[in-house]
Amino acid sequence: MARCLLLRRWQGSVTVFLTYLLVFILAVVFSLLEVSRVWGLEQRTEVDAVMTGNSLLSEYDVELWEKYGLLFLDGSYGQAGFQWKCVEQQGLSFSTENLDVHGGDTGKVQLQTWNLFGLKPVNVTITGYGLATDQDGRAFYKEAVTAMEEQCTEEILCQLYDMITQKKDSVLPEVDVQETDREIVLSENPIQVAENMKASNILDFVVNGTELSDKRIDLSNGLQKRQLDTGTYSYAETGADWKEKLLFRQYLEAYFPCYLDVDGSHALDYELEYLIAGKDSDRENLRGVIQRLLVMREVTNLAYLKSDVEKQELILAAAAALAAATLTPELIPVYKQGIMAAWAYVESVSDVKLLLDGQKVKLIKTAEQWHSDLTSMGTTAVSVQQTQGLSYQQYLQILLWTCMDSRLCYRAMDLIEANLGCNMNRQIYRMEGDIFYQGKPLFSALLAIGKGSLDQYEFSQSFDVNYLRE
Repeated sequence: MARCLLLRRWQGSVTVFLTYLLVFILAVVFSLLEVSRVWGLEQRTEVDAVMTGNSLLSEYDVELWEKYGLLFLDGSYGQAGFQWKCVEQQGLSFSTENLDVHGGDTGKVQLQTWNLFGLKPVNVTITGYGLATDQDGRAFYKEAVTAMEEQCTEEILCQLYDMITQKKDSVLPEVDVQETDREIVLSENPIQVAENMKASNILDFVVNGTELSDKRIDLSNGLQKRQLDTGTYSYAETGADWKEKLLFRQYLEAYFPCYLDVDGSHALDYELEYLIAGKDSDRENLRGVIQRLLVMREVTNLAYLKSDVEKQELILAAAAALAAATLTPELIPVYKQGIMAAWAYVESVSDVKLLLDGQKVKLIKTAEQWHSDLTSMGTTAVSVQQTQGLSYQQYLQILLWTCMDSRLCYRAMDLIEANLGCNMNRQIYRMEGDIFYQGKPLFSALLAIGKGSLDQYEFSQSFDVNYLRE
């Protein structure tokens, strides 16, 4: 009897020992599994944060992309003012969808079913952002450059750069004609002809009777005149890059029409002219560009006149004729300079007229391309067909080259706002934020004893997404 009791006690003690051992082993196993699971949850939050940020960027303004090749997220979501709550709510929705492996509501399904990596996003907070208009429109500038990089090779860029900066044009040698046997009969005073042209409406001389656009835009609330929101990022300035500068101006030519390629669907018909002149009407913008072209052509035409012996003789003869008519021979040098400047200006009017007619004009003229006559300067070329030289659009590229990048950026975005009805001051190019998650213990909950068990885990993860290549 005593032996049986001892045996039963020994057998019972072994059972208790094995039970404790089993519990210990299970605790270790479940703890390791839970630790591994927590690590997995952290990895999942990292992946989800990146996916959520990229999902937000996927909601870029489609119209802005299709019509201007620009990627920006509309921070207003089509409403007045920034709608950060909409952005954050949309981010929360994306995160919820990303984490929902069951295809239902993540908050209910994944936390209440057997899921090794069940997580619930509870909050998305935007902590930083960058806008298209920040730092004089640098983000807009960079995106425009990116849009043109695949379309322009290195060779093309070098050729354009030489054309715009006139690096391959030689300096014409000047000649000084002091006397001549030539005589000339002037039907009118060349100096007065030029003065009359300058005092008249220049558009009447150069547009060949073409009907001009009367479109106008309201610039009173333009980007350069209103108070702009600013983001939290800033570019580190690296100095001027001629390739980027040139690509940006190629972008402007590609997406904004000018006088010679009007499509009629924009707020202004002469948009490239607006980028240069910055006026509120097509007529004034065209006038501003024409005046700049006249100055450019007048300088080069004057240089040519000073290098042409035959024309110098004609100018001297005309100066002598004016001096004889006014009985002031001592003013021959003065008349000579005045006639030369007047002739250069009248020829410039002829050049601009040809450019607006779709013809070409060389930067530095030759005798074959000189069309005005000193004896009848009031008549400009009307039936000339010139195929050598630079086109009107190429001359606009030269004028754009002289404009400040910041001014061009703001004016281009003014046109985009007028054409699309969007607000470029609320277009986001970069964004960062924090996502907060909750998850429930799984394996550790199986061994929880008493009220000291952990109810849930909390994670936070950051994202930083950008449309630009930085």
